[in-house]
Amino acid sequence: MDLQDRILNQIANSSEDILEDRELKQSLDESKVQTVQIEATLKDMETVMKAIDAIRDWFTPVALRVARLFFVLADLVNVDPMYQYSLEFYRLIYDGAIRSVEGVYEKNN
Repeated sequence: MDLQDRILNQIANSSEDILEDRELKQSLDESKVQTVQIEATLKDMETVMKAIDAIRDWFTPVALRVARLFFVLADLVNVDPMYQYSLEFYRLIYDGAIRSVEGVYEKNN
C-alpha cells in the first residue's frame, strides 16, 4: 500500500512532465515487480489450497463417523443407572441371537 500511495503522491506533486519523471518510473517499475511476486505467491497459494481441499475431502467420511460416535457417547451419560443392567441383558440376548443365526447358517452350508 505504501508503494501505491507513493506513486499517487508523485503524480499529484510532479512539477515536471510525468513522462520524464525518473523517480515515478522507478516507483512504477517497483510496482510491476511486486505485482509479479504477488501473482506467483497467489498461484502457489492456490495449489496449496487445492491440496488442502483434497485432503479435507478424503477425511470427511471419517469425521462424520467420529462426530456421530461422539454424540452417541455423550448421550450415554443420560441413560439412567437402572437401565444399565437392562442394557447388559439386552446385549447378551442380541449376542445369543447372532450366535444362533451363525449356527443355522453353518448347518445349511
